[in-house]
Amino acid sequence: MLEGPKSGRGYEPREFVQPVVWMLHAGGRRLEELRELRVEREVLERLGLEAIPDAGTVGDWLRRKG
Repeated sequence: MLEGPKSGRGYEPREFVQPVVWMLHAGGRRLEELRELRVEREVLERLGLEAIPDAGTVGDWLRRKG
């Protein structure tokens, strides 16, 4: 099980995983493509995503998780 943010202010694990899964499903290959997804409000609404962490933040999180 993945732990949530310890500070209470960060992103939940699902907020990292869901955008990456959707990006990969759409044919994305680089975390930088999350930046393109972040600006597509209509797409985010259809996917049920409210907020997407920055690509660098996702990369840091993935490295910490191994």
